[in-house]
Amino acid sequence: MTPPKRLASAEDIRMLVQDAVNARPELRQHNEALMVHEPFWHEDDQSGCNWSISGYMGLSKYADDFRIALQDVRSSYNLGT
Repeated sequence: MTPPKRLASAEDIRMLVQDAVNARPELRQHNEALMVHEPFWHEDDQSGCNWSISGYMGLSKYADDFRIALQDVRSSYNLGT
């Protein structure tokens, strides 16, 4: 059984994704950083997550790093009301 997701504010979620993506080895190696957009609420999707982030500001070559970091945080947190 999967543990329940923790609730967090939109700003906390944004910072969790921000920190996770900027800690990715590819970004650290090139001394790059991305600015993650604010998460937005929606009904639970098929993964049981109630939020998404539309994207980030930064180089498009880091899109895979962004997606990986995003999925890691989505698997553990839901947006509190």
